[in-house]
Amino acid sequence: MKRAAINRYQFLPPSQLYKLLGARRTDITRVESMLREYFGKPVVLLNAARTGVYLTLAAKGFKRTDEVLVPPYMPKCMLDTIAECAVPTLHVSPATKAILLVHQYGYPQKMDKVLTLARAHNLLVIEDSAASFGSTYRGQMVGNFGDVAIFTFPKALQTVLGGCLVTEDVEVLDFARAYLKKQDTLVWRCTGTLALLPHIFDVPTTAPWLRRIANHLVLVAYSQFKYFPNPNKRVCHLFPKTREEFMRQIEVRKRNLAIFRSYFAGTPAYPTAIEEDADVVPFFIPYFADYEQIPHLLRALALIGVESEQYHFDMNRDMFNSHYAPSIIVPVHQGLSEAQMRMVCSTLVRASQDSRI
Repeated sequence: MKRAAINRYQFLPPSQLYKLLGARRTDITRVESMLREYFGKPVVLLNAARTGVYLTLAAKGFKRTDEVLVPPYMPKCMLDTIAECAVPTLHVSPATKAILLVHQYGYPQKMDKVLTLARAHNLLVIEDSAASFGSTYRGQMVGNFGDVAIFTFPKALQTVLGGCLVTEDVEVLDFARAYLKKQDTLVWRCTGTLALLPHIFDVPTTAPWLRRIANHLVLVAYSQFKYFPNPNKRVCHLFPKTREEFMRQIEVRKRNLAIFRSYFAGTPAYPTAIEEDADVVPFFIPYFADYEQIPHLLRALALIGVESEQYHFDMNRDMFNSHYAPSIIVPVHQGLSEAQMRMVCSTLVRASQDSRI
């Protein structure tokens, strides 16, 4: 198989390390100001979005007898972050005090249904909008429904690391800003910069020995973002310079989704209901298929250099009434041209037809 030429993320390749040069502390102020205007709410920049979950739970006084409702596909790093203050759980109980409401791949949860149940259980609502820059539900921007929202930069932009917490909760804001000020020391700033290296070099085009070193650094650095939460000026330097550039990148993702839709909308591979009441800016696009068909589809994509994987997607978009179906993830980031997006779609069409013969 070919090495993937179309990656799931839009990586910053080592040949473009020069983009990290020239960063200044004013880059942090610039990004914070841009996002505050974009969301219309106070914004706290962070080295990783999931640190916002820790800050929220800590601010609200959560303890290890309290539970946080999560979906079943949460990565270990998020589970570990929650476990600093509480216990992740898959079912609501009297001990459940919060819900981490995840907009999977940028596809909004059905907020009317989910919020009604969350409020009925008196849960603190943390919107995990990590992959959802620009997505809306019934005309309202994702991240504006819950008590607190978190967003991740590299899932939408070519920033390597970074994220933000968005809220009007004064208790959370005051705690987060005090925590950031306490942790903003020379030692932690240097450690935060070191954390950039694993993610820059952990790309398919990097030499295997260098990737092994990067993977080891990830184990050390990536798991410790709680201890160096302050936004890195180099990350912010990579953030779009203007709101127009930021919106343009969102529009490219929407364009690629429209191309995908033109091939598959209304078919079993992409049911129309998957976008019901939503305007989606996707991180990935789910392509639904049978378990027996998925290996053939993945091989076909790999042969044209496309990185994909089998996941499960909640077709109901409802954490309280989920229905997970097997799918593969289709890259949709702004690094893909229209021609590349059509190549991916046509490959899936042919591979699907071949797998039925």
